[in-house]
Amino acid sequence: MPARIHPDRVLTPSEKQARYHEKHPNSRRLNKRRYLLKKHGLTESEFLRLSELGCCICNAMPDPDAPDPRNRVLHCDHCHIEGGFRGLLCNQCNRGLGMFKDCPSLLRRARDYLMSDLTST
Repeated sequence: MPARIHPDRVLTPSEKQARYHEKHPNSRRLNKRRYLLKKHGLTESEFLRLSELGCCICNAMPDPDAPDPRNRVLHCDHCHIEGGFRGLLCNQCNRGLGMFKDCPSLLRRARDYLMSDLTST
């Protein structure tokens, strides 16, 4: 239960926010999700339907019990140039694309490198 504050004392914005989040512990997560869905033009039902399909690259499903919170959900992938929504990705695939700067030619070169390694053994 939040600490009682003298009624004449005015709360700072950060104190108000802290008290709100004490009363509503899931609000940050829900607000972030609402923001991302609106930003990418998805409804809650569309997001849930896509989530059931898993990651668009590796088909991994979110793990609600994962120790790392980034692995508990799928992430909204989007084009960094045009901003359009591309699909839902697991944390590893999302980070992998980011490491290659979302650049198809770099990803093709990485694929070619891996394939050449396979053919030389």
